[in-house]
Amino acid sequence: MDSGQEQTASTAGAAPEISVVIPVYRNQSSLVSLCDRLDASLAGEQREYVFVVDGSPDDSLAVLLDLARTRPQVVVIELSRNFGQHAALCAGFEAARGSVVCVIDADLQQKPEDLPRFIAAWREGHDFVSGWRVSRADSLYRRLNSRAMNWLVRAVTGVRLNDWGCPIAAIDRRIVERLPSTGEQRRFLKPAVAQLSSNLTEIKV
Repeated sequence: MDSGQEQTASTAGAAPEISVVIPVYRNQSSLVSLCDRLDASLAGEQREYVFVVDGSPDDSLAVLLDLARTRPQVVVIELSRNFGQHAALCAGFEAARGSVVCVIDADLQQKPEDLPRFIAAWREGHDFVSGWRVSRADSLYRRLNSRAMNWLVRAVTGVRLNDWGCPIAAIDRRIVERLPSTGEQRRFLKPAVAQLSSNLTEIKV
């Protein structure tokens, strides 16, 4: 990874079964609630939350470091500057130790309470479980743009997904280990995951 990442919380101990990778940029107001809801949703699971602070100019890093002092499941990675969401995801994937790696945004637009359904689908044998937003409040322009992008990615990859832009997902570790961590390919992580998958599914959120 060429993004100057610095891990600021210990990951010592046995590897958890579940890793949740969360890019962070200007999310200080939602981080405590996100952690609380992840804890409630994944209670009883061996888990870690890998927060990647992508050069955020607010107090997100300080909030996360404070959380990490009392919650051993919280892992904090700080990037040296803002590299963008895909680079942050790559840094999180490199640090994640779980057998399944879940992805969710930090702004609570996706519900942490949906993650158990994604994990259940992974346990049933799906190596890539992708979210499908069936009810969206976007403008007509954004919906049309999303449809065009979905069509284009399907045409290029040959993989049919209904919602290529949905951020919430669960990915088997064997796929994560094969993903590019540098170079132009990392800009297209979800298509790369889909092409590496042998048994993908979508879950409506």
